[in-house]
Amino acid sequence: MSTWLGIDIGTTAVKVAAIRSAYRKVQLIGVANVEVVQAGGVAEAIAMAARAVMGAGGLGDAIAVSVEGSR
Repeated sequence: MSTWLGIDIGTTAVKVAAIRSAYRKVQLIGVANVEVVQAGGVAEAIAMAARAVMGAGGLGDAIAVSVEGSR
């Protein structure tokens, strides 16, 4: 099974979704939304959201990132 992590970095929040795929099957593992201001910065928000979804199990087999347009 492959685990995919999607990260959307916006101006106010970082959103993370994780899915696990196997032959003809896709399962949503979890989603998280962390406000950048509450986390103390973008890097901290990414780390908090990824940990909330994946736990201590690592970041998965592949990562896709989306960054807000002006960046």
